[in-house]
Amino acid sequence: MSFQSQTKIMSTRKEHECEGCLEKIPKGSEAVRGSGIFEGEFYSYIICTLCDAHLTEYRKDFEDGWGTGDIGMSRQEKESEQNE
Repeated sequence: MSFQSQTKIMSTRKEHECEGCLEKIPKGSEAVRGSGIFEGEFYSYIICTLCDAHLTEYRKDFEDGWGTGDIGMSRQEKESEQNE
């Protein structure tokens, strides 16, 4: 059984690392925070707005979930496909 709370757009009070692409999210920037329970384990994450937009647009690609850095790799793949 899994549960995910609604995500929340926030303004960062300190620098964070985006768990979607591993890039720095500067202090004072907008970011998206999410949390929930997956297979009985609590989780939380912070991702940048670019990764959040990509995750929303390509939701089907992430039906089985995503790990640290996966969204950034997917963004790079989609960008290189568009540039070909």
